[in-house]
Amino acid sequence: MKQRDKNIFIIVIFVIIFLFIWTLSRYNITQKQSLESKQNIDQIQNDENKINDAIFIEEKNPAIISLITPDDLYKKLIIEENLIVVDTRTPEQFDKGHIKGSLHINRLDTDLVNSTIILINNNGNEDLLIAHYRDFSNTNTIYNLSGGFDAWLNKSFNIISLNIEKSFENISKIQSVEPRDLDNALKNEKQKKDIVILDVRRLGNYENEHLPDAINIPFNMLEHEYKKIPLTKDIYIYGTDEDQSFAAGVLLYDLGFTGAKTITGGFNAWKEYGYPITQ
Repeated sequence: MKQRDKNIFIIVIFVIIFLFIWTLSRYNITQKQSLESKQNIDQIQNDENKINDAIFIEEKNPAIISLITPDDLYKKLIIEENLIVVDTRTPEQFDKGHIKGSLHINRLDTDLVNSTIILINNNGNEDLLIAHYRDFSNTNTIYNLSGGFDAWLNKSFNIISLNIEKSFENISKIQSVEPRDLDNALKNEKQKKDIVILDVRRLGNYENEHLPDAINIPFNMLEHEYKKIPLTKDIYIYGTDEDQSFAAGVLLYDLGFTGAKTITGGFNAWKEYGYPITQ
C-alpha cells in the first residue's frame, strides 16, 4: 500500500472513531436531559399533591389535625365507648405491640362514621397521616396522637402483643393447670357453677368438638370480644396445643384477666387423656 493510501486509511479510521464518540456523547446527553425532565415533572406533581393535601386539610380543619396527648387518650379509652384507635404503622409493628383495642388500618372491615378516631403512627409525624385523614374526615372527629406510638411507650402504658414469646415476663403471667385439675373441678357441682371454659380455637374446630360447656372466642378476635367473658367466674382457657394456649393465656392477662388459668397442652392434651368432649 502506498504511503498516500495509508494516510487516507488512517484519516478514515479517525473520522469513524470521532463520529462514534460524538454520537455516543449526544445519546448520553439526550438521556440525561430526558431523565432530568421526568424528574422535574415528578417533582412538580409531588408539589401539586402536597399543595392539594394542604388545601384539603385546611378546608376541613383550620388547625390541621388536632393533637391528643397519651395521657388524655388513656383517659378517653376508659370513659368513651365510641372511640376508635386506628394504627397506621406496618402490620409487623402492630402485631409486635399496639394500644389495647386498636385496629390496624389495613384490617378495617367496616366504614367508620360519626366516631372519634385517633390516628397512630410511630412518632406522631403529621405529614405521614394526611392521606389517612382524607379517608376518615367526612363524618368523624380526628385526632393525631402527639408523639405517636413512641410517646405511648414512653409513658409505660399497657400494650397488647400478638407475637407472644415464652419470655420470663410472659411465663410469669400464666397460671397453668393440668387437664385433670379442670376435670376434677367440673366434677364438683358447687365449683362447676363458677367456672367458665374459654376455647380460643377457630370456630370450625370448636363446632367439630370442644370441652363441655366451653364458649368460643377465636384468638384473633379475643382482643375485641373479651367483654363477653364473665369477670366473676373462674376462667379456664385453652387453644389447640400448648403454644396457642400459652399465647391466649398471656393475651387474656394483658386484657385484664389476671386470674385466668391456662390448660397445659390445650385441647390436644385434654383429648389425649380421654376427658369428656362435646361433639
